[in-house]
Amino acid sequence: MVEIQEKILKIINDSFAQKVLAVATTGIEIACPQIGPFMELVKGVSSLSDEYRIKKLLKGLASGWNQETFTNEFEEYVKSSEDNAVYVANLLRKALFADSPIACTLMGRILADHVGNKTSFDKFDSIIIFALGSAIDNDLLNFRKMMQEYDSKSSIQFIDVIDQETVDWCTMNRIFEQINSSVEDEGIILEPRYKPKESAMRLMKYLDEIKQLLCESL
Repeated sequence: MVEIQEKILKIINDSFAQKVLAVATTGIEIACPQIGPFMELVKGVSSLSDEYRIKKLLKGLASGWNQETFTNEFEEYVKSSEDNAVYVANLLRKALFADSPIACTLMGRILADHVGNKTSFDKFDSIIIFALGSAIDNDLLNFRKMMQEYDSKSSIQFIDVIDQETVDWCTMNRIFEQINSSVEDEGIILEPRYKPKESAMRLMKYLDEIKQLLCESL
C-alpha cells in the first residue's frame, strides 16, 4: 500500500515541477490547465493511455473540484491514508478499462466528491465502482429512468422493469435486490421482483450530480 501511495505522490510532484500550467499531454485540450498534470497521474498509475476515457474521467473530475485548490487538496487526500491511495489507484484503473463513457465521467465525479469533502470510500462506493467497470451507457441510462419512476411514486415498492438486461446488471452487481416471490390477495406471485439497495440510492445521487454534463445522454 505504501508503494502505491508513494508512486501517486511522486507522479504528482514530478508533473507539477515540470509544467503546472501546460496543456494536458497527448493533445487533449482541458479547460482548466491545472488539470493537465492529473493526466500524468492517470497514465502513471494505470500504465494505459486512452485519450477518450481520460478525457471523460477528467470531465467528471473537473466538475466537482475547486480548481484553485486542486493541487493541494488532491495531494493532501492521497497523503492522508494508504487506503485513500489504494482506492484512487483502483478507481483510475477501473475508469480506464470501462466500456462506458458515462461511467468514466461518473468515476471522475466520485473521486472529486471524496477529495473535495475529505471523505473516505466506503463499501457502497466499492460496489458502485466495481459495477461501473462492467456497465455500458445503456445500463446507466435505463437504471436512471427506472429509479426516477421509483422515486416519483411513493406507492411503488418494486422497480418497474423497462429493460431486463439492465436489471440483470443491477442485480448481479448488488445494486438491486431480487425478490423471488411474494404473497398478495390474489395468491403467490412467482415472477421475480426487484428493489433498489442502498448502493442504488448512492449511484443515483452520483448520476444526478453529472446530469448537466451529460444532458444529451441523460
